[in-house]
Order: sequence, then C-alpha cells, then structure tokens
Amino acid sequence: MGKVLSIIVINTNSIGYLKKCILSIYANQPACDFEVIVVDNYSGDGTDIFLRDEFPQVKYVKSMVNLGFTRGNNLGYAHSEGEFLLFLNPDTEILGDALQLMVNTLEKCPRAAIAGPKLLNSDGTLQTSCIQSFPTVLNQFASSDISRRLFPRSSLWGTEAFFQHHGAPRQVEMVSGACLMMRREAFEDVGLFDIEFFIFAEDADLCYKARQAGRDVLYIGDSAVLHHGGGATAKKGQSKFSDVLKQESLRVFMRKHYGPAHSFLFVASTSANAFVRVLILGFLLTLGIGSKWDLAGSFAKWKQILRWCLGLERWAGELNRPVEMTSSRWAYITSLRK
Repeated sequence: MGKVLSIIVINTNSIGYLKKCILSIYANQPACDFEVIVVDNYSGDGTDIFLRDEFPQVKYVKSMVNLGFTRGNNLGYAHSEGEFLLFLNPDTEILGDALQLMVNTLEKCPRAAIAGPKLLNSDGTLQTSCIQSFPTVLNQFASSDISRRLFPRSSLWGTEAFFQHHGAPRQVEMVSGACLMMRREAFEDVGLFDIEFFIFAEDADLCYKARQAGRDVLYIGDSAVLHHGGGATAKKGQSKFSDVLKQESLRVFMRKHYGPAHSFLFVASTSANAFVRVLILGFLLTLGIGSKWDLAGSFAKWKQILRWCLGLERWAGELNRPVEMTSSRWAYITSLRK
C-alpha cells in the first residue's frame, strides 16, 4: 500500500526558504505515512547536496530545464504514491498539526476534493489571499487595498469564511496554491495542472475544475501555515514581468472558463482601470504628494499593465516556453506568488 500523503515542493534557487520548509515538515510531521518530493527546476543552489546530507529520505527529482509551477508539480505527482497530494511552496513553514488536520478533513469529507489552511505572513498576520473568489471582470476591476479595507465582507473577494466560526471546515470557491491539498483521484479526474498556466491562476483553475466536477473546496481555519513570499517586495526592474504575467494568466483563465467575450471585457476593463490609475498616480507624483518611492512603483506597475492591455507588452510566450525562463526570474516570481 502506498503512502497516505505526498508533499510536493517545487524549488528554483530558493534553498534558503526550502531548508526552513523541509525542517518544518519533519518538525511537525503528520501521524500518517507520508513522503516529501522536491522537484528541482534546474537550480544551482546546492539543493541536491543539502537534501543528500540532511534529508536523504526526501525524494529528489532533478529537471534539466525550468518546468515552471504547473509542469513541475505534474512531474512531482508522477513520482508520488500518496492518496493525498500536498502542493507546497518552498517559502512556507508548517505550523503545529496543520498537515494532519488537512488529511483528517479530506478523510472525513468524501465530497471534498481540495483543502487549504489559513496562511500567515512572516509577521503572523493573516494572509487574506489564502481564500478567494474565482477571478471575474467585476472583482478584478474593483479590487484594491482601499476597497478591501472598506468592504472586507463583500462577496466579491470570497473571504466570508474568515468571519465565520473556524471550528469546522468551510466551503470556499478557491484556496491558494501556496499550500493546497488534493485527493489523488480528484487531481487525476480533472486532468492535473493545466500547463497553459506557467504560474499564477493555476490554483484558481484547479479549484474551478474540481467544483465543476461536483466536488467541494474546503478552507480549514484551524490549520495554519506561514507563507513568507506573500509579503515579498518586488525588486526594481523585475516587477513589470510579474505584473504582466499575472494579467496574462487571468486572461487565460477567463477565456478558458467563461469564453472569449468575458476575456475581452477583462482586458477592456483593466485597460480603463489602468488608464485612470496612471493619470492619478502621475498627477500625485508631479505634486510630490505621498511617498515618492511607493507612488513611482505603483505608477510603473499600472503603466506596464496599460501597455499590456494595449498590446504593447505581451509575455504570453513565456507561459508556453518554460525552458527559456531564467532561474533568477522564476525565483523572483515564485517569491511574489500569493
């Protein structure tokens, strides 16, 4: 009989995070039989030596090209034998009995295909992106720090479970791919991760397919995991790639699940949103109001998104050519992933 749980971690030059992640797994290991599989996306950070010397029991899978998040996880699945699969970011740390709680929940809820824990930022605060609504034109257009603070209970964000009793798992639309547990048979039934997504929105796609198949997605508020990357700060000159790639992935999701008209509306509404923000931010920069660094960063972000909407920036090829993605760029993107 195979393992109960297979924990799959994708690493691309993230050994500093990976060490803490692996240590936390074995410090808080579940009571059930489990295995840890590290898929190394063509790193040169000494991951193989670290695992050989300190955790020889970890199954190490080396890829000679950068497969990205979806292909990398599919490769990890191919080397796994668990009844349950945990797709875990390397920049996470398991807390307490989080792993066993997720396993117990899926065992007790046969309709459930996916379970996700409460994610915490490095400072211990709640990472609200751990549960979300599926991306739509409306919630993407309305989403901002201000709107989320003013209307935290709005159904647009899909975060109602945060305000309910956490003693029992709650049905949600989607959980974050930073720490997502899924039944093996359900993962196979929905066709694994869709490799049309290189990174971003692949978790939404997986949860959407599970719900379309009549299965539940559960949020377990009593299970907690640290996710350091959710609070990462973009490096100068690199954020434009990540910002555009996020929009590309959202466009792919909407085209796939809602149709080309919805995809067109998403790009059109994002264009209008970006245009207004560029005007406002440019005006504030001219007046010298607020933090110049923050304003300049936001201005550059929305300018790049506007260029993408107008067809002046296209990174779609990156989604389908993972071998050409540099390891440094991939490591940066995974650090931003929420």
